[in-house]
Amino acid sequence: MPITYSDWYSTDALHCRTHEVPDFEMLRINHMPYFDEIDYQDQFEFTADVYVFNDAASVYTVELFYSIDGGDYQSLDMLWSSGDAYSVSIDSFNEGETISYYIKAVDSNTKIENHPFIGSADPHVFSIGT
Repeated sequence: MPITYSDWYSTDALHCRTHEVPDFEMLRINHMPYFDEIDYQDQFEFTADVYVFNDAASVYTVELFYSIDGGDYQSLDMLWSSGDAYSVSIDSFNEGETISYYIKAVDSNTKIENHPFIGSADPHVFSIGT
């Protein structure tokens, strides 16, 4: 939809005109991140609800990318559990490690979404306490 200048007021801004424009092919990841320091656990479970708002598409893949103490990112497939929910558990983290991670979803139309939005450039970060 084009945004025309002729109907603008002197107090208008492009941001105000476009921030509510819907994306009818939206792919959305809803995830409550780990942050700060987390007590050590035998297993860390990562869960996310993934929504496709395009009737012609479906979720293709959901992956968790994680890095330990600034190392290379590793990936694990998040498995569908029910409804829109996906999860994966990791049991190899140790006390004192710092974990950076993000979730990436791809739909059947190859639309990609990350959580957080920028992915590896600004991941969720937490450390594991004792």
